[in-house]
Amino acid sequence: MNFLLKTIPSLILLSIILFACKNNSKVGLEVAPQGQHIGTYMQDTFDVALSTILLDSVNTSNPGNIWVGDYNDPNIGKLSAKTFSQLSISSPGLALPIGAVFDSLTFVFKYGDLKVGDTTKPFNLNIYQLNAVMDTNTTYYSNSTIPYNPIAIGGTSFSPSRFVNRKVDSVYIRLSDALGQELLNNVGTDNFSTPHKFKEYFKGLMFASDGSNSAIIGGVLTGTVVNRMVLCYHKADSPNVPLKFEYPIDVSTKKFVNYTNDRSGTSFSSITKPSDSLSSKSSSLAAIQSGVGLAVKVSIPKMKRFKEQLGNVAINKAELIIQSPGVINHTSNQPPYLVMLQANAGSKYLFNTSGLPLPVQLDGQSISGTTNTQFVSYDFTNNHYSILLTDYVQALLFDKVTPYYILQASVPNPSRIVIGDRTHPTSPMKLKVYYTKIQ
Repeated sequence: MNFLLKTIPSLILLSIILFACKNNSKVGLEVAPQGQHIGTYMQDTFDVALSTILLDSVNTSNPGNIWVGDYNDPNIGKLSAKTFSQLSISSPGLALPIGAVFDSLTFVFKYGDLKVGDTTKPFNLNIYQLNAVMDTNTTYYSNSTIPYNPIAIGGTSFSPSRFVNRKVDSVYIRLSDALGQELLNNVGTDNFSTPHKFKEYFKGLMFASDGSNSAIIGGVLTGTVVNRMVLCYHKADSPNVPLKFEYPIDVSTKKFVNYTNDRSGTSFSSITKPSDSLSSKSSSLAAIQSGVGLAVKVSIPKMKRFKEQLGNVAINKAELIIQSPGVINHTSNQPPYLVMLQANAGSKYLFNTSGLPLPVQLDGQSISGTTNTQFVSYDFTNNHYSILLTDYVQALLFDKVTPYYILQASVPNPSRIVIGDRTHPTSPMKLKVYYTKIQ
């Protein structure tokens, strides 16, 4: 089940280290209980323990793009993506004109402004024909696969960076003439009578690279011009009048992405199965890679000790600052959004009574809710992600909520990011807590 994780060893909770507090009189007191306020303070020296974990399964069914290619990340190793997809039939039941002559079979790959890695280098793209029908009722995951013919029916090499208008520019890949002639011979037969019959006959395509690429790119699946296979022909008595049938890949077709990640030789090489966990203590780093399911377990020490040492306090604001070493800009490949989900010590998601996982909610919402998930984008002005945990830290003072969370990307795609823990010399994670002492 894609929500669940395999059991991993419980993490050792670190003790809270309290340093001198900074006075901050600008913080509002709207959440403070009734009583005499004796000071408002900020502390950002709490221990927050990080561990990189591997989710046991990642649902990659029906992605928003055709992801394909390879990318070598210096921190998490080589990431590869290939997409399996059915095709639609644009005009089922049409009869083939008398005297039709085959011209070509082509795949039109519409490349969007979507990439991870270096797109200035040549990109090799191969297309294969599936040998098995994709089940429309099956959920496919990042490690799923479908049998396919290992001999490519077409391929090309191009430089993605040459595209000027990515909304309309496409790559035209000539496919097997023998396959094209076979398809033309079947037009008008029972194999082309309905979309279901067509998908049983022509089971689909798989898009992959040859393993030598320096980028993973995305083919667009929405808009007026979509990825599609085009069968071109003409009538024998009208050779200069081109005719065609189109078989699109769009939002209605069943598809999924297969991701692999070779982490050998990296700091995260010991993570090979979902039961593995790697503490950030050794390198001060943790990693998120959404396609293969790398996520970060965040452990916040028992805040009750904080309350015991200071007495009654009210949390005005709690903010988790997440930073990444290196340069992050609008062309970087960090996840567009991060989410945190409540978990237990064994790195398994917590669920509500309806069986839904419990994501961290927007500030001011119920901590047991599921409908106001806090999706956090990268703040390019302050160079970090920032997640508000005000209500959760307040509840931690009284042991009313879990101290464990799973930090991950919101959608499974090739995006990835390495983050620093609280000991990192240049990009430390900080839990900043603004609080008021109550007499």
